[in-house]
Amino acid sequence: MHRRRRRCCPKSKKCWHRHRKLWPDHTINLALAIHGQVDPVTGVSQTMPQAPWTTPVEVKYLLEEKLGIRVMVDNDCVMLALAEKWQNNSQERDFCVINVDYGIGSSFVINEQIYRGSLYGSGQIGHTIVNPDGVVCDCGRYGCLETVASLSALKKQARVWLKSQPVSTQLDPEKLTTAQLIAAWQSGEPWITSWVDRSANAIGLSLYNFLNILNINQIWLYGRSCAFGENWLNTIIRQTGFNPFRPRRRTERESDANWLWAIKPRTTGAGNWLFVC
Repeated sequence: MHRRRRRCCPKSKKCWHRHRKLWPDHTINLALAIHGQVDPVTGVSQTMPQAPWTTPVEVKYLLEEKLGIRVMVDNDCVMLALAEKWQNNSQERDFCVINVDYGIGSSFVINEQIYRGSLYGSGQIGHTIVNPDGVVCDCGRYGCLETVASLSALKKQARVWLKSQPVSTQLDPEKLTTAQLIAAWQSGEPWITSWVDRSANAIGLSLYNFLNILNINQIWLYGRSCAFGENWLNTIIRQTGFNPFRPRRRTERESDANWLWAIKPRTTGAGNWLFVC
């Protein structure tokens, strides 16, 4: 097996070992959330567009062999949707989770059940085409939503722009971080403001198509892009057109609240399982 595949989850292993040292008398199993197309039965990562490998990887088998524990592997957005279902069991039976981070993914709960599709490839909203003449995506197609609205896309645009600026600029395009990008937006830098608005427009338009097909009106937004705040969210909402959404803070629990958004911690513990996204 390719050496790179055997090192596919070094951070997950380190995270597990760190928690194992904290509770040496407990059996700590591992639940791993990864992006892309995942078979939750076999624990195989079938396709992962942003990964350095192009063939399926038996993540569950490799980790169980290495750590000697039980391992569950599933799509990251599916796990977010399951968490929302368990934590908010009084909410509507149908809802959608969208994760807008370095990539863009989604998961749908319909009639209280995760909709996966027979090939476990549902929810790939990040690979819907928004510009047929756009740039190439990691999946191989052109103009996917991820190439316009993900944090990876925004950082690529920022690097190109920064390289065209005088050397005296405070940001190093080769070392640009997500935190710096968000800080530039928060300080009102015009170059990032227009890109964030365009990304929110693209997300809203793609979401509008999904909502018309599935007739779901409760949406949970996750990911570091949520740091762009109310203006970003309101732009997304405006693009949903005739759907009767009104923005709501997560802390509000009115029965008619349709839009809720939050940033969740990436690592949580539950019982004897360690969940890692």
